[in-house]
Amino acid sequence: MSYDLAVYVSRPAEPAELLETVTGTRDLALDGSSSSTGDSVVLVRGVRARYCFTVGGPFRVEAEDVPYDVTAAVLGVSHMYTVMVEGSAPTDVPYAVRFTRRLAQTLGGAVVDQQTDEVWSRGSARVAAKPNKDQRIAEVDLRWYVQTQKLSAGSAAAYVDLARKFLPEALPRRYGEYEPFQHKLAEVGDEGFGSAWRTATSLLFFSASTPCIGGSMWAGPADAHPRRVWTMSLSVHAQALADELWRDALRRLFIGLAERLGCFYASAEVTRGHLWNGRSSGADSQTEWPIMPVSRTGWLGLPPYPMWWAWYGGPYLDAVSGPLDDAPTTASPSGRLHEWTDLPADRDQLAALARPRRRFRRTGEWMTPNLLSTIAPNDGRTRTPSR
Repeated sequence: MSYDLAVYVSRPAEPAELLETVTGTRDLALDGSSSSTGDSVVLVRGVRARYCFTVGGPFRVEAEDVPYDVTAAVLGVSHMYTVMVEGSAPTDVPYAVRFTRRLAQTLGGAVVDQQTDEVWSRGSARVAAKPNKDQRIAEVDLRWYVQTQKLSAGSAAAYVDLARKFLPEALPRRYGEYEPFQHKLAEVGDEGFGSAWRTATSLLFFSASTPCIGGSMWAGPADAHPRRVWTMSLSVHAQALADELWRDALRRLFIGLAERLGCFYASAEVTRGHLWNGRSSGADSQTEWPIMPVSRTGWLGLPPYPMWWAWYGGPYLDAVSGPLDDAPTTASPSGRLHEWTDLPADRDQLAALARPRRRFRRTGEWMTPNLLSTIAPNDGRTRTPSR
């Protein structure tokens, strides 16, 4: 017989942790013979030290290859172990199951039974820092921009698919064109969300789960007021992104959606002064608003000040290659991601960072001037681009 299990973890076990997991599982021991190799170990049981099962790994695993149910339970999966009960008695299987669960608990991971696809974990390892109630907070506002003519009927479904794969907290838990939101993803499923977007005539809003707050996407084919450039947004608590694992998950969603939708530009901007009541975010005269350089007539140009993250695709790839040559960038299949800092940085922090990199001393801009939109006169907080 053969029985296979997999353990997904965010970090590989230290040798001492693996040994402790073995010795802590009753009647199990490491095989001291030469049957153990560099990337696998054999475990035996009982006084006769009879073969029980083989542990392989740790093996690197890409986020897109992790089962959805595992991603929903474990943050930042990077490695997996395989546990194979090969040619031994059925009575050995419970020992293998106990071992895998103990290993998953030690490393904050999850076990997948390859025979049934059942996932086991000791609670969720995806707990994000949450702001205290009734305080002002900073948010990261992510926006994706694409030419409307490039949208497909599956554009909303693409967001759901990528959120489920990389950042389940970004899933549209509840949604609708007005509040209170009338639809729940858990009740109507992924296709229900896609259908709601295709029939929406205005903005489709949605709420998400911590550390995500919510977002919106402009209507699809049924839009009552079609625009040349389509956009969607997602707001996230900036506080949670102090954790590298949360940043990595958000980055994967950010780039993945830009690629899937065929965006020409996407951005992540830190805005301050939002009012958090414990469940939702509000705004007043002290709240900074994210910039959205697009109007009904089309695209107005890149934001006039630096974004924390910016993804450039299509026509911008060559245009920004010179100004950003001395800045930290990462290539993706059809674009280029630029990150000013590791941790979320607000407008004032980025302005200080951008100055030493300026190549346009005469104009004082951080980027080629003719690529930028301009800010219209306003009350100092809306940052509305002018035409």
